[in-house]
This record gives sequence, C-alpha cells and structure tokens, in this order.
Amino acid sequence: MNLRQSSFAIVFLIISLFFFQCKKNSEFGIDLLPPDDASYFKTDSFDLRSFTVKDTCFNDNSTAAISASEFSKNTPFFYPYVSLGYISDDIFGSMNCNFLADYTVSTVGFDPADISSVDSLNLILNVDTTSIYPSNAMEKVKFKFRVYELKDTLGGSRTSSSEVDKYVDLNSITIADTEIDIFNPRSISNKSTITIPLNDGFIEKIKTSSIDTFKYPPALYKYFKGIYVECSKITDDNLLLRVNLKTGSKIQLKYKDKSSVEKVLDLDISSFNNRYGVNKNTYSATIQNYLDDATNDDSLLYIQGCNSLAAKIDIDTLGKRPKGYFVMDAKLSIPAGDSVSTMVDVYPRMAKLTIYGLVKGQFESLSGYYNNGQRVGCYYDKKNKTYIFNITNYMQNLLYENQEGNQLYITSLLKEYDPARVVLKGGKKMKLKVTYKKL
Repeated sequence: MNLRQSSFAIVFLIISLFFFQCKKNSEFGIDLLPPDDASYFKTDSFDLRSFTVKDTCFNDNSTAAISASEFSKNTPFFYPYVSLGYISDDIFGSMNCNFLADYTVSTVGFDPADISSVDSLNLILNVDTTSIYPSNAMEKVKFKFRVYELKDTLGGSRTSSSEVDKYVDLNSITIADTEIDIFNPRSISNKSTITIPLNDGFIEKIKTSSIDTFKYPPALYKYFKGIYVECSKITDDNLLLRVNLKTGSKIQLKYKDKSSVEKVLDLDISSFNNRYGVNKNTYSATIQNYLDDATNDDSLLYIQGCNSLAAKIDIDTLGKRPKGYFVMDAKLSIPAGDSVSTMVDVYPRMAKLTIYGLVKGQFESLSGYYNNGQRVGCYYDKKNKTYIFNITNYMQNLLYENQEGNQLYITSLLKEYDPARVVLKGGKKMKLKVTYKKL
C-alpha cells in the first residue's frame, strides 16, 4: 500500500467513526422515552366566565391569606403612599382620591406655653414626582382643599369612602378650606410639595393644650386624632398625584418662643401611624352596567387601581380530572383591549397586574413571589398584547387535591395606592390551557 492509499484509508476510517458516534448519540436514552407520547402528555382547555367587579380591600401580601368570608371586609393599611387628586374620562368615569391619617410628635421638649408668636402652621405633603397622571397633565391645576379634624381614632381598620362619616363630621368647621394651584412637578421645578395653611382655630388649639399632650402618642391621639384631607377640582383639567405620607409629609408649626428664638414643631407620620386612601368613584355607564349584571359574561374587563375595579374569573372544572396525570403547566392568557392603545391613557405605563385564587376557602396571591428580583407568575407579552398568568400550582390543587373554589381575581399590582388601569378582553377571548403529564 503506497502513501496515497494509506492516507485515503485513514481519512475513511475517521469519517466512519464520526458517523458511528453520531448514530450512537442519537440513540442514547431512547429506551427511557415513553412508548406512546400521545398518552404521556395531554392538553386541555377550560370554559371561563368573566366579570368586572368592584375591587375589594384585602392585603396584597403573598404570606397572608384572607378568608373568603372576610374578602370584602376592610384590612389595615400601612403603605407609605396615597393618591390625591381627580381624574375623569369617558371609559372609566371619574375618581376622586383623598386620605385619612393620624400623626405622632417628632419634636422633643415642645411646650405650648413657650409660644410667644406663630409664624405659620401648614400641612405639608411630599409629592412623588415620578408618578403623575395623566402623562400629559396641564402645568397647573386648581384644587379646593378641605382639611377636617377627626372625631374618632382610626384604630387600624381600612376605611372606604362610605365610612368616612364614622371618623369625620363633614358638616363641622374645617381646619383648612382653601383653593390652591397645584403645579405638575414634571413641568415646574422645585414644586414637589403641596403646602396647605391651617387656620387660626387649630393654632389656638395647639397653644392652649397641655405640655403632656405632646410627650406621648396616646396623649396626642386623645387630644388630636388626625385629619381627613378632601380635594375637589375647580377647573376641567385632570391631575392625580402620588403623595408620600411617610417621608417629608408633616404638620409643621413655626413659632418664636418667649426669648424670640425661632423654633419648629413637627407632627409626622411614622411607620406605626394609620394612613388610608379614601377613593370615590363614579363609574361610566358601561362599567356600571357590568357591575349591575352579575349573570352574563362581560366581554371587556375593566381593572383600575386605588381599590376600584378588578376582574373575576370562574373556571368550569366539571369532568376535567384525567386519572393518572398531574398538571405540568397551566397558563391563563387574556388579551389587552384595543382601547388600551387608542383611547385610555394608562397610568403611566401598561398596568402591572397580580392574580389571586380561592384556595380552600382562602384567597391567596398566585403571583406574589420573586425570583432574582423579578415578580413571577404574571407578565405582559408586548408582541401579542396579551397578559399571561402562570397558575400551574393552583390548577394542580384545584383538580387533584380536592381544593374548594374555582375563582380567580385579577387586580392592579399596587392597587392600594396606584391608579393604574387597563381594559382586558374577557369571554371567549380568554384562554386557559393546561398540559398534563402522566405519573
């Protein structure tokens, strides 16, 4: 065999070994595959019923479940933010956002008897300049503010707009009643606070109080139980602001003592103080018709934050329990309504949503856990304009663990204080696809 023939033989041997190895790799593990893939996996879809409902006030907390009997009751609210202002449009209707709060003394050693003269007494509200609605809000909007002193302590229970009279006598004399120009912080620099002057009657209340009133919170609560801030728009322009009540917001008294030394008394809202958003809604005729009709499916689902509107979905599970399988994947897909991009100014981005499920008599968050800093369980598919909810564990429990209840609720993620809104396509447009795997 000459050198040329030897080289050819070696190349042929290498190529043969290569193809032989590829064949072996492709066959590796073939005996581990199920004999019949069609019986190894199953997919199914479910009939769904959808309704627009009023959002209920329960904690958005994945570690705490609220029983079904308490789902519509009020729960404590200790978020730092509230919304304040007024918005209105033809799709959702109008929303007027106000708040209640009580205070604690942050100034040490204040003695009312030491006041010689008062320079100012103001309610100062710190505005979060990153959250302004609508995005094209006017540079300046005039609001009328009324500030009422509470007649009863808040006591850590959530308050709806219909319960305000439990804490406030709206026919009483206010401690502030004034019209103020509110500037859009996005267009006007150094206007990130709202300052509301309080009247002489409240100044006199502080001056005639006891030194012990400002030493301990219980004494202050007995003497000054808190405030209710109500705003109403005067012009036709919309403006809704997010106010940080925990940081930078206070009642501040500037005065001179008997020695003419300038001093300051601050009443702040600490982590333990109550602060509640009180939001009043007048819904559009379309939404009100949906709310009044609890029988027929809603073709559109209206979701709005500030504890306003949510979507309720009923799942028909009759006969949907294939024996010998478990739920490997379950995804609920709901397209965004066309009005999202053409008619509604969503605030200030596509609304982030969260989903709850009825689990053994308890409403639990199905998307309230995190992975590498990202919320898992719900995401928005921008390409197809569709919200995707991963409810695999919920469907496994529902179908195979004799779980009671087959209801889902979808709300705005930061529904306690963020007025984010979105319109979804309900009825036959929704899809729930479940993939089963053989045990």
